[in-house]
Amino acid sequence: MSDDQSNPIRAEDYATALELLESVARIDTEEEVSAGIVRLFTKLFDAESVAYATVERGVPRPIVQSPGPEGEAELEEMLTYLDGAAEIALPTASGTGFIAGIQREGELMGIVRVGRVSAAPVSRCIELARAISGVCGLAVDNARAYARIAVMDAERVRAVKLESLGLFGGGMAHDFNNLLTIVVGHADLLSRHPDDPEEVRLAAEAILGSARRAAGIVERLVAAAAAQMLNVEAADLNAIVSQSVGAFQSILGAEIELHLDLSGPPVPVRVDTVQMKTVLVNLATNARDAMPNGGIFTVRTGAAAGRAVLSCTDTGRGMDEKTRKRIFEPYFTTREFGMSAGWGLAVCNGIIMQHGGVIRVASAPEKGSTFTISLPLPASD
Repeated sequence: MSDDQSNPIRAEDYATALELLESVARIDTEEEVSAGIVRLFTKLFDAESVAYATVERGVPRPIVQSPGPEGEAELEEMLTYLDGAAEIALPTASGTGFIAGIQREGELMGIVRVGRVSAAPVSRCIELARAISGVCGLAVDNARAYARIAVMDAERVRAVKLESLGLFGGGMAHDFNNLLTIVVGHADLLSRHPDDPEEVRLAAEAILGSARRAAGIVERLVAAAAAQMLNVEAADLNAIVSQSVGAFQSILGAEIELHLDLSGPPVPVRVDTVQMKTVLVNLATNARDAMPNGGIFTVRTGAAAGRAVLSCTDTGRGMDEKTRKRIFEPYFTTREFGMSAGWGLAVCNGIIMQHGGVIRVASAPEKGSTFTISLPLPASD
């Protein structure tokens, strides 16, 4: 009878292996998986030494060893030993240990060299190594997949940031270039007609108007960056909405119905009421532009989970996921050229952030949009 047949793998061997494999499967990075495999083989086989080399596309990586490095010759032995071998695991030349491949669907993911073992006969150790090779290979494959996803996510975030920066820089350059053109043009008129009072007056008014518009751009930029000075006071969210009804009706026009669904009890907040009304006006303007053929604009208030909640819903065109992710970026707009500078929602986001709140949007094409604002409730005395 062969040594393999006289020393079959035991149930307790499987139980120990499964317990150790579970800890390896929970690891995310390949470096940690490699170290986990070394610990697994060391403990499972009570080995004096374990060396592990990861292999990717046939190229080995540095060895992870326990208890310590034994030289690069060991790596060459490991690769040479399994090269062309039909078996996943084979005994070493001395017969006191074994070399095993870590595989995933036939692909070699790593190589383990186990030194002298004392937990069981080498033949049974080899049988168990073959049994757990695939699970270890799955752990390595998963770790590599996580790494690839992390790289792709980082690249995607970087691309979005660069695109946003380009959009923002281009928008700012466009706005200020228009204003500077007016200033330079009228300054030229002043230099040509210094004795004509009417020309001087008109040129001065144009320059002053451009300066005010430039100040407005800077003010919106500061609001979007959540860096403006706030005049915070105790207020009722219901009252702020009620005081904005006139502005709503003026913005929405006759084709859009205004519905209010305000909380029965007051909703206390500590906010800059002027800035909160700016948020409401911008959300109403956004809703109007999303409903060119009319619709319904609904404003709701309430409190939940220790937060004051305000939502504005329209029945307009809605937006896809790509648009939804960028909707709060300065200068980003889906409207026709000349209709909007793309600042309204960016300003809303900045104001709400500065109040310690959050604004989110739920939307889908042809399903309308709901902007939900969550603000902290004031601490009770």
